[in-house]
Parts: sequence; C-alpha cells; structure tokens
Amino acid sequence: MFNKIMSSLGIQGVNVETHLHNPTLQAGETLHGEISFKGGSSDKEINALYLQLMTIAEVESGDHEFNQPLILEQWLISSNFLLAANQSHNIPFTMEIPHETPITEVSCRRNGTRVWINTHLDVDWGMDATDRDYLSILPTPAMQMFLQAMQQCGFVLSTVDVEKGQLTARNFRSTIGCYQELEFVSS
Repeated sequence: MFNKIMSSLGIQGVNVETHLHNPTLQAGETLHGEISFKGGSSDKEINALYLQLMTIAEVESGDHEFNQPLILEQWLISSNFLLAANQSHNIPFTMEIPHETPITEVSCRRNGTRVWINTHLDVDWGMDATDRDYLSILPTPAMQMFLQAMQQCGFVLSTVDVEKGQLTARNFRSTIGCYQELEFVSS
C-alpha cells in the first residue's frame, strides 16, 4: 500500500529481483543466479547488496517453543556504490550451498523445512529492497541411502523440521547454527 501511494506521487523506490538458474540442488552444490536491480526516481547511495541463505528454525525457550528465521550463510555481493535514478544492473553470481543445509524435498507426513535465498539491497537513507526465492534442497546420495535403509528396517519418516543449536560429536561440530531433526515412527 505504501509503495502504491509513493508511486502515485511520482516517488519510486529501488527494486531488486533475484533469478535462480538452478533452484533445485543438493547441499554442497553450487547455486547459480543473477541479481537484477533498478534505481528509483532519485539517485541512491547503496550501503550493501548481499544474499542470505535462510531457514526457519524452532527455538526452545523455557517451557515454550517458537519459530524464527535463521541466516545459514551470508554473501556480500557489492558495497558502497551509487545507484543512479532508473539505472538497471544485473550481477551474476555463483555460490556453494553449505554441506549442512537442511533438505526440503523429502516424503513425510509433516515437513516444516523451508530454505530460501533472501536478497537484500541496503539503501542509505531509504527503504531497503528485498526479494525471497525458495530453494528445493534434495537429499545427497548418502542421505538417500540412509532414508531407504530406515524404510527397509520398517520405519516411516513422520516429521522433519529444523532446530536452532549445534550438534557435537567426537570428530564433528556443526557450523551453521542449526540442525535438522528427522523423526521416524515404526510402520
């Protein structure tokens, strides 16, 4: 509504749109895309343009739980530049999706996992421009073998979600601030 009012007055803000070339991929693979952005009705100083790999994580606090957006990885694309009025730019990008990225494409009764790329154009003294593009994260071959083995043992995947926190084992410590929880029930 605010943008429509401003536009009717001849005041247009900065727009950003991200185009993902391969939105379906496995953790550890490379994401390819292009960021398109256009200046508004006046020149704007841009503090930063960055991409964020995001998910929703369940947070336990005392006796209750709530969901919150969580940044898994952030990439600075460009910073401190002038975006002239009505000027258009396209910036291609490639980035590796972290190996610990939660999978989203799994067959179960309740899948609460979502992963997306958030594009953020930080406009100095102006309204920031953002864009959200969802990813489909497939199980890796090792994960697929594990899921098949559980099914062959008589278990059905019931619920999948993401929990805020870290996993620690003898020779391993998670690094992205969350872990994925897969809940199985006997069939």
